[in-house]
Amino acid sequence: MKRLLLIYEQLEEAKAYLVSRSRFDLRLALILADNVAELMMFNVLRETFSRDDWLRPLRKNAEQLGVTLDSALEVKYTTEERKRAEQEFEPMVRLLHRLSKLSSSDATILRISHRLRRDAFHRGQLREDILEPLVCLLFNTVAVLTESLAFTNLGYVAPLDDEDQAFVRRYELTTSIPMFNSDEARKNCPAKLVEGVEFDLDSFRNALINDHVGRVQESLKGLDGFYQTDDEKDLELLKYQFWKEMATQGWQPKRDEFDAVFATWQHNAIPIVTTKWLRQFETSVSRRLNSRHASQVLATYWGLDEDFVPKERFIDDHISAVDEAIQHQIDLARGK
Repeated sequence: MKRLLLIYEQLEEAKAYLVSRSRFDLRLALILADNVAELMMFNVLRETFSRDDWLRPLRKNAEQLGVTLDSALEVKYTTEERKRAEQEFEPMVRLLHRLSKLSSSDATILRISHRLRRDAFHRGQLREDILEPLVCLLFNTVAVLTESLAFTNLGYVAPLDDEDQAFVRRYELTTSIPMFNSDEARKNCPAKLVEGVEFDLDSFRNALINDHVGRVQESLKGLDGFYQTDDEKDLELLKYQFWKEMATQGWQPKRDEFDAVFATWQHNAIPIVTTKWLRQFETSVSRRLNSRHASQVLATYWGLDEDFVPKERFIDDHISAVDEAIQHQIDLARGK
């Protein structure tokens, strides 16, 4: 019972942070909701592993006697899969999905939300414009998952102590001891938890669309600060790509031979990004994020992001390099 209370208390804290809507509090809500998901999954897997360990002698005896056991008694994972699931988030999600304890949509939401949390807190890549709807989706997903993952093998002590009674009152449950594993508790608790922070698919989709479209426009705007036409932008981006590749190989062409070497290289070069690609990407985002399923919208966004981010970073690096070169020329002119 205490385990269930701790899960709900942590989700209640996450909800309070989510409702506040400040950037700092949303980050905390993301951490708390992600951690609750991990705790619940770990507890379910621990029970599964303990059961399988307890049944190991039975399986061994059956194997020696040539007896075929019911498939429900078989171990459905390898030793390596178990080891990784005990230590890492995504292997845990994959195994629970394969064991039919997580749906495909829930697994997708948990996996991608965890990656975005990781990028935000370990790599400093915070998607501020999508943070609130993302946290709302994760919170609602985790709250509903408590119905199947948190309400398992609950123990309780009679009579209920003050904390248990407060929980009963908050979630408007009946006062009978068996209620903790009842259908009433499984349904009422998650429903009560998400009141006031219900997930809205259209708002979520629009936030993801606006994030990608806005970032493409920022990249184009950055290039506009140095170049006038798309052809000029594409040529300068390609020259920067050329310089980076030459630097990686430890060789830089002399100024008087640059044009000839670049022309030869350009003949077979595949541009990292072009303005045409950026504009096509921008116009396609809305159409590609048109699913009516939140998990599919999130998965498509993540796939688009993996394609866009390297190009976005390349453009940012190019703009920084040009800006530094210009500043260097200004400093030289000033005698610095």
